[in-house]
Amino acid sequence: MITGPLHWLGLVDLGYGDAEQTPIAYRLTPLGAWLLGLGPPVEIPTEKQGRIIVQPNFQILAMDPVSDQTLATLDIFADRISAERAIEYRMSRESVYRGQQRGWSAQRIIAYLEEISGGKLPQNVVVSLQEWQALHERITIYRRVALVHAHDPEVLDQLSRHPNLTELLRHRPAPTAALVNPQQVDALIEAFGTADVLPAVTRQAGKEENCLVADEEGNLRLVHRTPSIYLARRLDRFAERVDDHHYRITPASVQKALEQGLDAPSILQELSTLHQGPLPFRLTVRIKAWAHHYGDAALQSLTLLQLRDEAALQELLQDPEVGPFLRRFNPPPEQALALVTQDDLEALRRLLAERGMTIGDTILS
Repeated sequence: MITGPLHWLGLVDLGYGDAEQTPIAYRLTPLGAWLLGLGPPVEIPTEKQGRIIVQPNFQILAMDPVSDQTLATLDIFADRISAERAIEYRMSRESVYRGQQRGWSAQRIIAYLEEISGGKLPQNVVVSLQEWQALHERITIYRRVALVHAHDPEVLDQLSRHPNLTELLRHRPAPTAALVNPQQVDALIEAFGTADVLPAVTRQAGKEENCLVADEEGNLRLVHRTPSIYLARRLDRFAERVDDHHYRITPASVQKALEQGLDAPSILQELSTLHQGPLPFRLTVRIKAWAHHYGDAALQSLTLLQLRDEAALQELLQDPEVGPFLRRFNPPPEQALALVTQDDLEALRRLLAERGMTIGDTILS
């Protein structure tokens, strides 16, 4: 009786424990106290109207008659559970997030529920809604904006105080960043000029060029003090970050690039685009070696027989006794064979090992 008809009629309020599922206490409402002779008379509206009850367990009861507009609004940020004797809703973090996506902030939800229920919401409901709002605001996605990125907050603070830049740099989502309307970018660049600042401008991704210098060991130094965020994304594919201005190409970073579908030529092509001038030759060798670009090889001793001319060779090839011991040195292209003199073998072994090749002693047919 208490959790059913008396509660639906608005004669009692229910209290919930930590589990927030089963009521553990109740109290008479002013209307209930009056009906039982325990309180003063209450004013009962003459017009027929429904009642909205918000419970501490995030349950919302909409008791007929309730307008369709009210029900449609509740559907924005609460889930409808049932529609039997009373239309039952329940708010959750997910349902409130759905409402936030449609412009219903926690404060707006609280104000609306207090308006239609005619009283203050349970304190735990208010606190949870405010916490969910704070979580929702931790990450904000802005589309089609321009980002101003400074190396340190002091630089942006100083620029923000310049009379020509104060209004343009007023949106500061982070100490080193400001958001600008794309239509104001040209005006911003001109205003930077009045402040004796020449910014590095990146109009779109993929246009970064001549923005780093590499050495033979794979150390990359970024030219600009505050590099483009697009550049960082490109370098992260095949290099390891050291600090804000330095990256390093290592065997591990090249292996990571291979796992992402890159190969030595694509890494070198990307690096050549970003590099100022030609790449160091030894660095290209290292990248190809770490990527196992050349594969493995085999070295085998070979004895060549040189004759007077082609006629002599042809005659010996047809000789029934000599012919079986001779073969023309004319390997098919798929065997990829090359001649190496005996004196050059050790030097060649060393150079091939530098290029990441394992040298065997069996020629594959």
